[in-house]
Amino acid sequence: APADWSQRNQKLIKQGVWQAKGRIGIKTANQSSSATLIWQQNGTNYDLVLLGPLGQTVASLKQRRGLAELTIPEHPVYQSYDAEAMVAEVLGWQLPINSLPYWLRALD
Repeated sequence: APADWSQRNQKLIKQGVWQAKGRIGIKTANQSSSATLIWQQNGTNYDLVLLGPLGQTVASLKQRRGLAELTIPEHPVYQSYDAEAMVAEVLGWQLPINSLPYWLRALD
C-alpha cells in the first residue's frame, strides 16, 4: 500500500549506518565487465569497494567530509570534491555515485 511505502522510505532515510553488497555491470565503448560492489554508509561518509571476478580490489572510493579519495592498485591516490567526475575522468566509468545510496535502498 502507498502508506506503507512512504513509512518504509522515511525509516530508511533516517538510517545513518548501513551496508549493501551486490553485482554491478560496467560497459564502456571499449570494454564491458562486472564487479562486486560493496557500499558502506555512515552518516554522510561512505566507502565503495569494487572487486573483480577473483575477489581482487579493482578500485575503492571513500568520502569523508565531502572529499572523495579514489584508490586503484599500483596508481597514485586521487582526490576530489566531485566523486562522480573523478571516477569518470580516472576510470572512464559513468557511475551514479551521488544516487547510489537511494538506488541501493530503493528510495524515491
